[in-house]
Amino acid sequence: MWGLSVNFHRCQMTLIRKKKTAHKVRIVDGWTMREKKTAMAREQLKERCNSGSCRDIIDDVRRDYGVEASLSIGGFDAKRAIIYRARGVSDEDKKKVDEGKGIFGEWANTKCIYNWKYFRGNRFLLIDKVFRNKRMIIFASDDSLNLLASSNVLFCDGTFDAAPEPFVQLFTIHGYISQSDVRPLVYSLLCEKTQEVYEEVISVLKQNPIMSMWSPELLICDYELAIKTAFEKSFQNIEIGGCLFHLIQSWRRTAEKLKLYNDFVGGNLQEFWNLLKVLPYIDHQNTSHYFQIILNILPSTISKEMHEFIEYLDRNYIGMVTPSPRFPPGMWCCATRTVNNIHRTTNNVERWHRNLDSVIQKSFRLSPLKMTDVIEKLKLEESHTLLDARELALNPNAMVTSTRRTSNILKDARLKAVVENIPTPPYLPLKDMQLLKAFIYAKL
Repeated sequence: MWGLSVNFHRCQMTLIRKKKTAHKVRIVDGWTMREKKTAMAREQLKERCNSGSCRDIIDDVRRDYGVEASLSIGGFDAKRAIIYRARGVSDEDKKKVDEGKGIFGEWANTKCIYNWKYFRGNRFLLIDKVFRNKRMIIFASDDSLNLLASSNVLFCDGTFDAAPEPFVQLFTIHGYISQSDVRPLVYSLLCEKTQEVYEEVISVLKQNPIMSMWSPELLICDYELAIKTAFEKSFQNIEIGGCLFHLIQSWRRTAEKLKLYNDFVGGNLQEFWNLLKVLPYIDHQNTSHYFQIILNILPSTISKEMHEFIEYLDRNYIGMVTPSPRFPPGMWCCATRTVNNIHRTTNNVERWHRNLDSVIQKSFRLSPLKMTDVIEKLKLEESHTLLDARELALNPNAMVTSTRRTSNILKDARLKAVVENIPTPPYLPLKDMQLLKAFIYAKL
């Protein structure tokens, strides 16, 4: 170890560095305060080289040491070159990654995270291959794979906005890292949205030794049949749970298309709509029975559009007349999830997509996304997941997510109580219309 004393105005700063990683700063007697700050700012650009994007690092140093010191170092390119040299990265390497000539160097590894006595970056790139004549890239660190292997409940979704060319989507798999906290664990850049591509992603994951015993019990996703079928073929005993939000959204869009929605929210079909929206809380074995109860409240004569809406529900979701609906009740029923405090929607994944806005907005949507910018953001997200997991490993009760609103917590408790439907003696369990209306009140 070696020490370096720098005399600033009425204070003394001492830097301690390990010999192997030291960036030595020579301070000359008689230097002005500006010269000293410039030297220290230059040192900090090197020291913080792995703490974020070049832009963020430069802004941090400017805030800490002032714009005069920043100007003395040079322009943005000069400061970026200092950071790249400290990282061992060249502009030419970055250009190669952005041009699709492979993922290597710092972009193939995780962020350097302090691990007891040293900073360490591990493998982040899982595979970069050609599948069906199109490129496929999957990122997942060993730490994330360990978390994924231990998560019995998965969430997955894709976003198109954060996919650099030629990819069409960033497909992510999320899992529980505690009883209530869901985090992204696998990031896949895909050129297609087909069942075969999703099956290949799963196959790549299963081939990793960490995932040899991977056997998730439940997948919560939207109603994309390719995802559903791929996971069902890959895992014999997995259950597919449809997102409640996307379910109601689909019903609403169909009602709007048929010009029925105004009657649903403020007309003579309002009670029908309110009852229909709580049907997912009914046990899937009783879905047909309760759907018939809801139909019984309709007037004897209904419009052609309402007939079409009922046929749409039966054909796709209920199966009273249609033997095999596209999405059987067992897929979108959320009674079991409610009782077991499992998320009923993929809203947690949708919210996570907003974390990618900083990359999407970087080019103001006027130019294509750069691969290196996307990877840099994914590395930050992976680091966030790992740090949260480490805190929870030390203290399972740690709060790594903002506290939920009390109103939402109470609503979940009411819904759970109605699903369980265990009354205090001598009262009997609720059934039929009483049970449906109890769900409506519980949601208020």
